[in-house]
Amino acid sequence: MRQPPVAVNRPPGRLRQASRVFLSRRLGLEMPLIVLGCAAGATAEPLRRSVLAFVASGLLVVGSAISLRLGCSMFAVWLILEGLIRRVVAPGTLAGIDPLLLVAPIFTLYIYLRLQADRPEVQKTRLVRAVFALQTLCFLSVVNPFGSLRSDLIGAVVVGVPTAWFQIGSNIPRSTLKTILTVVQGSAVVVAMYGINQTLRGFPSWDEAWIERSGYTALHVGTVIRAFSTLSNAAEYAALMGVCVVISISKLLSRFSMLSILALPLCLVALTLESSRSVLVTTILGSVFVLVVRSGLRLKWALLVVIPVIIGISSLAGHLLQSDAVAGNDLLSHQVSGLSDPTGQGSTLGLHLTLLQDGLTSAASNPVGAGLGAITSAAGTVGGGTSGTEADPSNAAVALGAPGLLAYLVILISGIKLAYGSARVQRRWWLAGGLGTLLVLVPQWLNGGQYSVVWLPWLILGYLTQPTSVPAPSATVERSPIPVSYERR
Repeated sequence: MRQPPVAVNRPPGRLRQASRVFLSRRLGLEMPLIVLGCAAGATAEPLRRSVLAFVASGLLVVGSAISLRLGCSMFAVWLILEGLIRRVVAPGTLAGIDPLLLVAPIFTLYIYLRLQADRPEVQKTRLVRAVFALQTLCFLSVVNPFGSLRSDLIGAVVVGVPTAWFQIGSNIPRSTLKTILTVVQGSAVVVAMYGINQTLRGFPSWDEAWIERSGYTALHVGTVIRAFSTLSNAAEYAALMGVCVVISISKLLSRFSMLSILALPLCLVALTLESSRSVLVTTILGSVFVLVVRSGLRLKWALLVVIPVIIGISSLAGHLLQSDAVAGNDLLSHQVSGLSDPTGQGSTLGLHLTLLQDGLTSAASNPVGAGLGAITSAAGTVGGGTSGTEADPSNAAVALGAPGLLAYLVILISGIKLAYGSARVQRRWWLAGGLGTLLVLVPQWLNGGQYSVVWLPWLILGYLTQPTSVPAPSATVERSPIPVSYERR
C-alpha cells in the first residue's frame, strides 16, 4: 500500500522571510520614515519625484531586510546613479528640495536605528569621542542664533546625517565592507566609461539640458566642458575615480583581480581628463601610501616619502606641458599647467589657501559658528550656502566655530593614524583601500554635496574602531563583530 507523502517543514527562504519582516515587526519603524521623508518634498515638488523617492526608499529597505550586505550595496549604487536618475527620469526645474535627495538620509537613519539593538560596546577612544562631539555640534547648529532655521536644518541633514555611517561602520562585518568597496569599484568602471564618452563624444540631451539649467560655471575649462558622468557635479565624479584607483591598487597588491586590471587604467584616464588637479594630487598621494603601507614602514617615515612625490609631480607636469598633445587639449593643459607651477597664474592654489585662511580665522571672530546652512550649497534655495570655503577644516570653523574645528582636526589626525596602523599590521586589501579612500577624499569628508562618496570615510573610520585582532595567515573563517543571525535576516 502506497504511503501518503510526508509534509516537510522547510525553513522559509530569504525573500519570504524578508517579506514577513518588512510587513510585520519592521513596518512600524520603516514606513513612517519613508512616508515622512517623501511627504516633506511632495507639497513643493513634482509628484513623479516623490513617487520615485518612495519606491527607491522601499527597495533599499527590502534589500537590507534580506541582507545588510545587499542593502548597503544597493545604497552605494543608488548614490552613484542618483544624479543621472534626476536628469533622465525626472527632468525639470525645481523650486524647493528634491524628494530624491531625501532617499539617502532616510535609508541612513533607518540602518542606524536598526543596528542600535545589536550594536556591541565600543571602546571610547579619542576618535569615537571626537566623532560624537562633531555630530552633537552638527545637530545643535540647527538652533544656531547666527543662522537660519531652515537652512541649518538642511545643512544638518546633508552634512550631519552621513556621519551616522561611523556608528553603522562600527557594527558591520568585514565581508560587508569588502562588498561595499567592490561594488563602488565596479560601479566606478561604468561611471568612467560614461564620463569618457561625455568628454570625447559630447553630452546627451538630458545632460545638456541640466548644464543649461544649472549654470554650473565650474564645468567650463576654456572652450570645453568637464565631464560629470552619472554624478551631480564634476568634483564628485573625480573623487569617485580617485577612490576606484586606490581600491584597485590595494587589490592588485594583494591578489589577482580582473576587475582591478580593468578599472585602474580606465579610472586614471577618466580622472586625468576630468581636469581636477586637487583630486589628482590626493589620488597620487593616496596611492603612494597604499604602496608604502604594504612595506610595513611606520607612518612618520612614510610621511617623508610624500615630499619627493610632490616634487616629482611638479617636475613631471613641467615636462608634459611642453608636449603638443597637452598643449592642444584644454582639459589636459589646465591639469598640467596648475601642477607644474602651483603658485603661477594657471593655478588656483592661492585662491584655495585664501578661502582656507578666511574660514579658519572666522572661528576667532565667531566662536560658535554660523550654522551648517552657511556652507551647504543645497541650502541655497532658502538663503544658505554662501560661506563655503571648499575645505573641511575651514568649513568646520565657519559652520561650527572653534569646537567644530577642534573636533574635526582630532578626527582627521586620529583617523589617518588608525587607518595606517591597521593596514600596516594586518595587510588586508580592504584596510589599505580604506586608507587610500580616506586620503583621496581629504579634505572633503564633510562635503555633503558629494553624495556618492561622502559616507565612505565615516563608514571606514567606524569599521576601524571595532576591537578586531590580527587574523592568522591560515585563518579561513571571518569573525563577525555582530551576531551572525542578523546577516540571515
